[in-house]
Amino acid sequence: MKGIIVVLGAILVLALFATGSVRGEDVREGYCLGLEQSSAGVQPSAAANAGGQSEFRGDEVGANSSFFITLADGTEAHTFVSASDFRFKENRSSTAGSSIFVDLFLIDVGNPDDYCDDVFQYFYGFADLATDQFDVGRDLSSANLNAMVEVCTDPFDPWSKCHEVKISKLVWGEPGGLYHDWGSNHHRDDTGCRSDSSHNIKSRDAVATGSITFDGQQLAPGPSDWASIYSSVFKDKSRGCFYAEYCQLELGAVGRANPLELDRLSARTAGTIVPAACLETR
Repeated sequence: MKGIIVVLGAILVLALFATGSVRGEDVREGYCLGLEQSSAGVQPSAAANAGGQSEFRGDEVGANSSFFITLADGTEAHTFVSASDFRFKENRSSTAGSSIFVDLFLIDVGNPDDYCDDVFQYFYGFADLATDQFDVGRDLSSANLNAMVEVCTDPFDPWSKCHEVKISKLVWGEPGGLYHDWGSNHHRDDTGCRSDSSHNIKSRDAVATGSITFDGQQLAPGPSDWASIYSSVFKDKSRGCFYAEYCQLELGAVGRANPLELDRLSARTAGTIVPAACLETR
């Protein structure tokens, strides 16, 4: 999971550079999202300890899909599935593999005329995949996935509520036209921080069909609401950018909740989320 968080931070930094006008503090904030946090304080990744020099590069090929269905009991189910093969290199360390992420949002609408009694449940989970569980066709023409994933209200809490999601013969087909985006960005500031990044992204819209079961209930009885197959290559190199010191100052000696985690906390709690407007009426 540490690798996933670092990757998310690096991708966020890349996205910030893509805006074309990035302030140094914006870039450093993005880097902070990629740091592992602990009760002892912020633990910078190896890149942050390299004398202000860092190089991150990677390539990935994957497929995403989302499904919506109203179950027999009236519960609305929103399911998102993302799988990818990846290779990442950060300075002298590298990692490669295949993984899947599943996101499930359930809404018990209760009384259709009173949204204040709606009950929300949010589950998500990650899993590594074997080489024969996920495959993307040549030129992003198709993709196939078979997997079993445990999704929980909080995968990092051993006491959280968990369920198994089984994905069988999920196939991405009917590929659309090829979308291609590429470019490079360069950042300089008065602190001596210099950063250069580049990206090359290709994708095709698609239609995903197959079986996704959750507690014996079928979440994908029909084609996906949205799906895509993609590939990406990206690189980021910085010099003189001491992000670790900045994050230590910003987050404090005992650390601060990771903004990514705060987003997750606000989106879940397995049935305890209440719309803000409803709070005002209670």
